[in-house]
Amino acid sequence: MTSPPDNGPAVLRRTITRQRRLLIPGLVILCVWQACEAAVPVLIGLVVDHAVVTQSWPALAVGLTCVAVLFVILSLGYRFGARLANRALNRETHDLRVEVASRTLSPSGVRTELMPGEVLSVATADADVTSFVLRRVALMGSAVIGVVAGAIYLLLTDVIVGLVVLGGVALTLVLSHLVSQPIERHSHTMQATIARASGMATDLVRGLRVIKGIGAEPAVRTQYGRSSREARDAGVRTASGMAVVDGAQQTILALLIAAVVLVGGIRLLQGHLGIGDLIAVVGLAVFLAEPLSTVVASIPLLFFSVASARRIGAFLGQPDLIASSAAAAVSSELSVDLGESGRFTVTPGELVAVVVASPRTGDALSAALAGESGQAAQVLLGGTPRTELSVRGTLAVAPHKVDIFAGSLRDNVILGSAVDQNRLSEALEASACTELLELFPDDLDHEISADGTNLSGGQRQRIALARAIYAAPEILVLCDPTTAVDAVTEQHIATSLRRARTGRSTIVITSSPALCAVADRVILIGRDGQVDGTHAELVTSSPHYAELVLR
Repeated sequence: MTSPPDNGPAVLRRTITRQRRLLIPGLVILCVWQACEAAVPVLIGLVVDHAVVTQSWPALAVGLTCVAVLFVILSLGYRFGARLANRALNRETHDLRVEVASRTLSPSGVRTELMPGEVLSVATADADVTSFVLRRVALMGSAVIGVVAGAIYLLLTDVIVGLVVLGGVALTLVLSHLVSQPIERHSHTMQATIARASGMATDLVRGLRVIKGIGAEPAVRTQYGRSSREARDAGVRTASGMAVVDGAQQTILALLIAAVVLVGGIRLLQGHLGIGDLIAVVGLAVFLAEPLSTVVASIPLLFFSVASARRIGAFLGQPDLIASSAAAAVSSELSVDLGESGRFTVTPGELVAVVVASPRTGDALSAALAGESGQAAQVLLGGTPRTELSVRGTLAVAPHKVDIFAGSLRDNVILGSAVDQNRLSEALEASACTELLELFPDDLDHEISADGTNLSGGQRQRIALARAIYAAPEILVLCDPTTAVDAVTEQHIATSLRRARTGRSTIVITSSPALCAVADRVILIGRDGQVDGTHAELVTSSPHYAELVLR
């Protein structure tokens, strides 16, 4: 498999190459459109010379018919050419969004410092702006053809007028490039600050209940206001730069048209041009303003695409969170080495409770079990490092932080997999979610809002536990799965969890006495190192364990 590009220019090159089957015919058709546009004033000049000046009605009829046919061709040419270019744009936007989403959701994960909202901005706004290069290429390419066709005619008609146009075009492009250079830097800064503000807004909305609960609204408002002002200022700088560029471009184009009209008039008075030639020259000068404007206006817009492509390339080029290479064996023994803190092994089918004295140790343990590289703890599965294994369907880690998605309760449990009714009923029973169904008239079809804002903390935690149990991996790691439920529900979950996970390995990082009591073995990672035993044994033999677990 070809690795994705990791820089902006490579992303843009691949974008153009990937959509070439639509882009090339679209570009050809648009070139025909622009050539026809350039031919309009030429044809009108010919009609004037051969029909109006000579007062020939047959020639006038033929000329007007040719003009009508020309307008039909150029109208259809733009319609179908633009349609192909836009189709390529929309397909590439879709492909980029799917690629960013796939990178985010890949089993190996992605190591990034971007907030979830920033990743969302990369997958949406940056994908839109990057793929816009396809439309720019199509329009710029056809515009260049229009300018070349017009310049060739002018050179053939009158060399001096043609040289004035070509010189003006070259000067326009050079000056436009010079004044457009700062825009790339400003646009990259603008899109980065907007993404940060969007990411912050997304995270704040998700945590709104917590923010209100602790009365942190003023501090959060100030923090977001600062981020939003940075995005605003970056946007103003970019817009100001583009306004300067646009003004300079329009001024240069106006001077070019004026110069062509002036030189054409002089050449007419000198007898080098006829009336029809002058009409064609002036018409072409006016016409050239449009393709030239397209070319010069596309330059700063291309910088936006480059900036967004760089953000996409940087995200796609981030290192894997884990290095997946070989598939893990289903019946493998799992070994965990915490260094000086201790080491333990979990055999297939065993339910092990791990009690940690330090939350930092618990976080490091769950991260290592999830396969994140760079952790102090080392995890081996069948003797192979966890970070070198693909463990989909074999090992799953359900973090303490609960994520709930908009949709039905059923959708949140099965997460798009095929429905196994027996397994679903077992997962709902083991997680005490059957009690929730009694509260919801529409049962499993009950609609849940984004991030589960219409649920209590305990309800959200039970749904997340049901999801983990329904996945039915051979090794399941649960991190404090019952901290938001009452003692009665916790006891029900502990008993049902053991029954639901019979024959499969389960590791529960917890200090819940109910969960520890049903475990085959309890491992204490405490101040004085590791202590193993059953819950009943450790309660009597380890004061430190009793202090952590008994409530």
